[in-house]
Amino acid sequence: MPLLWQADLLSVARSTLYYEPRPARKAEIAIKHRLDEWYTHRPSLGTRKLVTLLAQEGIIVGRHTIRRYRAEMGLFTLYSAPGLSKPSGSDHKIYPYLLRGLCIDRPNQV
Repeated sequence: MPLLWQADLLSVARSTLYYEPRPARKAEIAIKHRLDEWYTHRPSLGTRKLVTLLAQEGIIVGRHTIRRYRAEMGLFTLYSAPGLSKPSGSDHKIYPYLLRGLCIDRPNQV
């Protein structure tokens, strides 16, 4: 069966049938190993800090490249999300909003 028919049956572009992935470069693999080591010890490091740490070791890489490598490896920065709307304790008193329903007509009325 010709590749044209196969591509039509699979509903894919014919160019994808000819694609051969390139193997990863040694430098890329070395950077990924280093990123994995840092992530194991400190998963809170972001891309900007990782770029500076790599620069200190003599490896110049852009931060978007680091971001792409981490996404390929499934590594995401761990950080605590803000909990600003949550009460600080179980005995936290909830105060009513006293201006609700009040029609404010002039300046300095409240």
